[in-house]
Amino acid sequence: MVHFKETSIMKRTLTIVIFLGLLWNESSSQTIHVGQDGEQIKQIIELTTRSHNRADSYGNRASSRAVWDVKYQNGQVSEVIQCYYNQYLVDFQIIADYCKYYVMNNGKLSYILTQYENVSLSDLRKHFNNSYKERKVEDYYFSEDFRYYSKLYLHQNGLATVEWRINNPLNLPSSVKENLERKTKALEQEQRRYEEAEKLRLIKENEIKSKIYDLQEYSPNQYKQTLLTQKGAILNFFKNTDNFPSYESFLKEKTKYKRFTNVYNVNYRLIDNRTESQNYGSAIVLGSGSIKSEMNATLVSGTDKDLRLLRSASIMIPRIYIEGVEVMTEATINNLNVDFTRGLTEIKINNGDVKFKKYSPEEDLQNVIANKIKEESNGRFLVKYEVSEIMGEREVKVETEKIARKGIKVLNTVGGIAVLGALLYFGSN
Repeated sequence: MVHFKETSIMKRTLTIVIFLGLLWNESSSQTIHVGQDGEQIKQIIELTTRSHNRADSYGNRASSRAVWDVKYQNGQVSEVIQCYYNQYLVDFQIIADYCKYYVMNNGKLSYILTQYENVSLSDLRKHFNNSYKERKVEDYYFSEDFRYYSKLYLHQNGLATVEWRINNPLNLPSSVKENLERKTKALEQEQRRYEEAEKLRLIKENEIKSKIYDLQEYSPNQYKQTLLTQKGAILNFFKNTDNFPSYESFLKEKTKYKRFTNVYNVNYRLIDNRTESQNYGSAIVLGSGSIKSEMNATLVSGTDKDLRLLRSASIMIPRIYIEGVEVMTEATINNLNVDFTRGLTEIKINNGDVKFKKYSPEEDLQNVIANKIKEESNGRFLVKYEVSEIMGEREVKVETEKIARKGIKVLNTVGGIAVLGALLYFGSN
């Protein structure tokens, strides 16, 4: 038998079908299997060898090297040999030299021998024992479907050898056949138990997934976080000057404030439009779709009949797990009150007594604003204020700037500097 050297990263499935990943017509990968035509195997081995030795787009080459050869008998391919030198074997974590001999019978693949230059038979057995465990019967190592087996021995040329063949019970020793039969029956029973358990699991999982779960009931902490998220989205609505007037815009208006007061009932619900991937054996159809959030809201009181705020401030509620299964949720917020005011006013402070001199806020907000600024020093002040009460929580924000009694007052605004001039001159008492 001609002897070369070889490299190719060995998979743990040395004893089963070898997927080479070779692209025929730049699309379909090829498989080497028992009974395959020798000429086809020759083409595969020739192309994979060339591919291995070819430099990449940067001019780099693999540290290992591959060679191949072919033998003929009576005009037919009798043996294809592919050898690698200096190849790193992931499973062994060593660099090895080895060859594969694809041996034909009447021009068709009969079996494969893999011979190692620098891997001992004991190391080879140790690896196979660790990899095959339950699929080892005496000195035979079977593939997962028991269709193929490998046998390890020291060849007459002194090299550790793996002989890979299709499993033909007629060629096995009687003791191996008996042990194999017991093992396969045990595995079949185990597989049936697994399939039954999996069937029951899927029934239970589908039952759990068929419902939509109330977030407040099944995950109170995430429901509380949802309320915070909703509040934040509402506040962002008012920060957007396309939605609500800024301080600068009030300079041009007679009314120096705007108030938004509405109460809603809102329900968020997750809708699962995903489809699972399907395995049809010859093809896998990937799943598609997405999870969508559906909002249903009604206006309890107020003027936002088009629900403009909630449409702008809509949120995505979280999914949760029930008994380890991801499920869809819904969250209801009843009597969601939104009361937001932004405006400008002038006040006078005298020893903690606050008087609104011009452009007074609405009456129910005056004490709220006054209490926020009464600690300021005596004098006249321009006040920018925001008062919000959202979902039962009140926030008051004020900015004060002392103004002169006469002349032109320069106001630092959020967007720049605005000259108020006589507009903000209120005169003396």
